[in-house]
Amino acid sequence: MGEANPNHANGMDSKHKIFIEDNEDDRWNEIKDRGYAWVIAFASFFAFALCGGFAGCDGIYYVMFMARYKSSARLTAWLGAIASTLHAFCAPLATMLRNRFSVRTAVILGVSLSSLGYIFTSFATNIYWLFITYSICQGLARALTMTSLFLCLSMYFDKRYGQIIAFATCGTDLGTLCILPLTQWLMDTYDFEVGKIPI
Repeated sequence: MGEANPNHANGMDSKHKIFIEDNEDDRWNEIKDRGYAWVIAFASFFAFALCGGFAGCDGIYYVMFMARYKSSARLTAWLGAIASTLHAFCAPLATMLRNRFSVRTAVILGVSLSSLGYIFTSFATNIYWLFITYSICQGLARALTMTSLFLCLSMYFDKRYGQIIAFATCGTDLGTLCILPLTQWLMDTYDFEVGKIPI
C-alpha cells in the first residue's frame, strides 16, 4: 500500500490546488490599479497623516515632559530617540505579522498599542514610566502601522505603485501641518492629562 496523498486527504488534489491559487492570483490582478485600490490609496493617505502627525509631536511632548517631570534635557531626549529607533528596527515585525495573519491585524494592533500608550502616558507619575508607555509603545505602534501601509499598497498597486507611494506619504506632511498646532492648542488650553487623552 502506498502512502496517502495529503492533498487527497484534504479532499483536494494538486491540480485543484493549483487551479485555486491561479484563481486567487487572477482576482488580485483584476483589482490592482483600479476601483477599490483607490479607496485603499486614500485611506493610506489619511493613515500616514495621522502617523506622521503624531510622530512629529515628539518635540512638543519633549518640552511638556521636561516641564512636568522636572527632568534633564538629556534624559527627556531619550524618549523620542528610542521611539524613532524602534520605529525603524521593528519594521520587520510588521512584515512577520502580515505574513502570519494579515495587514489588517498588524494595523489594528499598532493603533491599539498607540492609543493605550497615550492613555497610560497621561497617568504616568514619573518620567521613567514613559520609557514604556511612550517610547516603546509609540515606537512599536509606528513600526506596525506605517510598515503595514506600505505592504497594503503593494498588494493593490502594480503599475502605479511608485506614484501611489508618493501620494500616500504626502499625508505625513499634511498630518504634521494639522496635528502639531492642534496638539499645542490642547496642551495650552487644557491640562497635560486632559490634553493627551483626546489625541
